[in-house]
Amino acid sequence: MNFPQAINSCRRRYFTFSGRATRSEYWWFFLFFWTICLLLEISHPNSFIGDIVVILLFIPYLTVTVRRLHDTQRSGFWFLLYIIPVVGWLILFIMLLMPTKNPKSSFVDEEW
Repeated sequence: MNFPQAINSCRRRYFTFSGRATRSEYWWFFLFFWTICLLLEISHPNSFIGDIVVILLFIPYLTVTVRRLHDTQRSGFWFLLYIIPVVGWLILFIMLLMPTKNPKSSFVDEEW
């Protein structure tokens, strides 16, 4: 999956927590999300509109992270490790880097 496909997939599956997300889908959307956040913070610091955009982008970021965790055979509740500073982030980062546990079901559904 390339960058535009990953963004489009996350846009279409905005509130879909079920299913799986490939590593490439997750990491391309991760790059997109943090780039937009950084650009908004640089161009419009402390902006209400920037905050709204980040909140709107956080929802698909959350869903693609949960789907990525499903792809590694973990529950989406592992996302809550973000609450634990540094150690939780590191553990979750390692989980998200791991390969697919079941390669036959790691594809993104074409119907979406």
